[in-house]
Formats: sequence, C-alpha cells, structure tokens
Amino acid sequence: MNFIIAVLVLGTLCQNTLAGGNSDLDDIKRRFDRLEDRFYSERVNIVSKMLLQDAPPETEEKTFKNIGLSKSYFYENDKEKMKTWPEAVNYCKQLDAHLASPQNEAEFLRLKYADGIENCCSYWIDISDHVSEGTFLSQTSGLPAPYIDWGWGAPSSSTRDEDCVQLRGGYGHDMYDANCMDKNFYICEKNPEVPFFKRLWKWITELF
Repeated sequence: MNFIIAVLVLGTLCQNTLAGGNSDLDDIKRRFDRLEDRFYSERVNIVSKMLLQDAPPETEEKTFKNIGLSKSYFYENDKEKMKTWPEAVNYCKQLDAHLASPQNEAEFLRLKYADGIENCCSYWIDISDHVSEGTFLSQTSGLPAPYIDWGWGAPSSSTRDEDCVQLRGGYGHDMYDANCMDKNFYICEKNPEVPFFKRLWKWITELF
C-alpha cells in the first residue's frame, strides 16, 4: 500500500515538473528507483521473518511416496491447505522434510511427471532469490540451486516481485518464478535418515 501511495505521489510530482517546463526527469527517476529498492527490501524482510516462524504441529499423518531411488515426496493437493512459499518451507519442516530440491534433470523430471501432481496447479519447490536478486539459492542447503531448468520466458522478475520458484500448472510444470506470497500447492521431500552412529555421536556431543 505504501508503495502504491509513493507511486501516486511521484506521478503528481512528474506532472508538476512537466507543467513547469522542466524536461529533466532524472531526479524523479532516481526517487522512484530508491522507493522501489525500499519496497523490495521490505518484502525481503517479510519473507525472512516468516521463515523464522514455526508452523503449527501437524497432527495428520502424511504419506510420502518413493518416486525414484531413495527419495520420497509428499504432494499437497488440498486447496484448503495451499500456502505461501515461506509457509510451505516451515510446514515441510514439521514433517521432518523440506521443500523439494531437485539435484539434477532426472530428479526434476520425476517430480514434474509424478502420479501425485495435478496438471492444473502450481507447486512450490525450495529455490528462491529473495536474499539476493538474480542469485537463486536452495533454501535447504543455502547454496546455489544445483539444478534449474527455466520454462519459456523465465525468470520474469522484471519488477523484482517474483522471487520464489514454482512448478507452474498449465505450463507443463516447468520452473517459473512467482511472488513468494502467492498461495500454491507444494512438494515436501523427506529428510534422509541419519545413520545410527551419526545420531549417537550427536547425542554424545550434546550431552557433554
């Protein structure tokens, strides 16, 4: 809302400048750019704060399906449980999982062609550039996303408001960037089981 008001104010300033015979709009452009930067920073802060929140504990048992090698996934297809990207990140954590993080082409193809996916609908995965525009990271690892295969025309964040990656419904579930606050379905990927000796060592180090 603040951003819209600022645009209207700048529009008025622009009209006044032209009415006064001043054709140099560089100052107005700089003001607009600063406002856009501020708006973008505020949105990044909102996403970051939401990621720090814990989702309510999940009491309903979820079924993860193995769709390739040792990895298993849960596809949320209930329209009543559609979530924003940060909400989906936190929800998957409650299931001892994370948003799906395709590591290569084979995993990506298994995700988009799995039996559990709805052709009409979009699904969040764990990739975003909300931290640094144009640098797409895996939320799971914090490192550059190991595999990205953009759909036609993507990424399309010309206005810097599309920072999170979805498998887009109606577009063959190719990867497209979207507004992180959109409500989508999502795919949770089960965390790998930690070997017994690693769990034992973790327990010992925490004890002492």
